[in-house]
Amino acid sequence: MLFPFTRVWTRRQKAFIVGCVVCAFASFGALIYGYERYYRGPGQETLYGMWYGPNFFTNDPGYLELSRDGNFSFGTFSHDGQLHPIFEGRWYAGGTKIHLLFNPDTVNQRPWVLNIVDVEGDELRIRFFRDREVLSYHRIHSDSPRASNQKMERTTDRSARHF
Repeated sequence: MLFPFTRVWTRRQKAFIVGCVVCAFASFGALIYGYERYYRGPGQETLYGMWYGPNFFTNDPGYLELSRDGNFSFGTFSHDGQLHPIFEGRWYAGGTKIHLLFNPDTVNQRPWVLNIVDVEGDELRIRFFRDREVLSYHRIHSDSPRASNQKMERTTDRSARHF
């Protein structure tokens, strides 16, 4: 028997056990914080802005605008450079997927699920539904407030931090 029931724990033993438990929780918390702060990938803020690429239905160029407030717009450019939305609705990103939920008054369409293949700088590569073809979208940089010029950058190393 490892610890007999007749044994009385001393104050020093109790303090040692409590100290070990507190240190274990603090180490676990520091491990989680370190991962979240330095090693976790970018969030959905890297997707904000307007993306230019192929239209999902035709070979004409189109755009996909993902705004900060959770609204999206998908459409085409006219010959004079004006944007013409085809679909609008709400969007959210979860894991490696972008979910597009359409406004029911605009179109009676089931939600689309876009699989994110890669996000690298100003290029977004996605797979539409379960297609094998990978579509490449490029960020549109403009002076208008509609587009975002935010780039995806690596997080700083520990050696580069300044306190």
